[in-house]
Amino acid sequence: PVTGATNGVYPRHSLRTWQQQDPDGFNICIQAWQGVMNVTETDPYSWYEIAGIHGAPFKSWGEPNPRDPPEIGYCSHASGLFPTWHRIYVALLEQRLLVHAQRIASRFTGPDSRRYRDAGERCRISYWDWSETDVLPSVITTPRITVTTPDGPNEIANPLYSYRFYSDRFTEDFTGPFARIPNTARQPDRNSGVSRHDRVQAALSAGFRARRQNTYNVFSVDNFNAATNRAFRSNSTPGNLVSIESIHDEVHNAVGGQYGHMSYLEYSGFDPIFWLHHSNVDRIIAMYQAVHPGRGVEPQAATMNFANPMPSPGEEEDDLTPLRPFYDRTGRFYTSRDMISASSIFDFGYSYPEIPVHFRGRPDEELQAFTRSRVNALYG
Repeated sequence: PVTGATNGVYPRHSLRTWQQQDPDGFNICIQAWQGVMNVTETDPYSWYEIAGIHGAPFKSWGEPNPRDPPEIGYCSHASGLFPTWHRIYVALLEQRLLVHAQRIASRFTGPDSRRYRDAGERCRISYWDWSETDVLPSVITTPRITVTTPDGPNEIANPLYSYRFYSDRFTEDFTGPFARIPNTARQPDRNSGVSRHDRVQAALSAGFRARRQNTYNVFSVDNFNAATNRAFRSNSTPGNLVSIESIHDEVHNAVGGQYGHMSYLEYSGFDPIFWLHHSNVDRIIAMYQAVHPGRGVEPQAATMNFANPMPSPGEEEDDLTPLRPFYDRTGRFYTSRDMISASSIFDFGYSYPEIPVHFRGRPDEELQAFTRSRVNALYG
């Protein structure tokens, strides 16, 4: 089952300030990312299997395999379910990161052991806010990083820089250049698999002013579907509206370029930056929910995915459509109705600076006023 983190509510930090704000938490959590990536690729909770839910290798996860698996992943795009499906998806990885963080932290001994155990409890997925500033945080562009392990300081491959496939599965599961490149890459040339972060930086800088303005504009739209996904249009939607999903698409393409994993639905989940990106998408959606309490997923034309490869004409998705393959402790599939409010993120064990947990249980108007002031300060 997907529960998210179940050890209390801890903040997801901005990638830009995470290392400064919580050096111990950062240290343990980086090792937890490495831990998930080191799990055997056939394990359902491995990096390969979790990343593969989104797109390739087009197989079932946690439920029986269909007789004729479609050539498509589970992810919901251009759909009313885009925000909620990805919320629970990121919570799944966070749940596994916490398991590894606690395991690593428990191995520390001596006077610092309590300090590191506490740090392990705080492991959450950081968010990369690409509308606050256009500068790529150095923590995702550095190939190697030094961490303090239970055995002392150690330099490791930076797990936020790239995922290196360590079995040959990808050569059969992927196609084209992706079947040859043994690691995820950002803006590489066709065959090298070498990230070119200068190109990523140039693309992000070129789109920055529009991205920041579009992010701000989203908060003035009343309709949840119109604000969050690119396929919804109604007579009341402003003609110049750029949805959160469209802004998200632009960032995917800026990071991936022509031949990078992030530019392709089938492969984007394998790049660690995908999760930092989607943590931020989720944050903006939670902020939208805080500013527009009670607004949720409305019926919209069903889109094709692994769980529903052939929607029938006129079929719709709504707030009770199962968010497959993610189910709760009782075996029930999650639905968007489980995530109707901004404070629903607390049920999965995390908060954002703009959605602090001390607003839990307080009137919607209080969080609404607080979050609105943060939106204006950040993007206005």
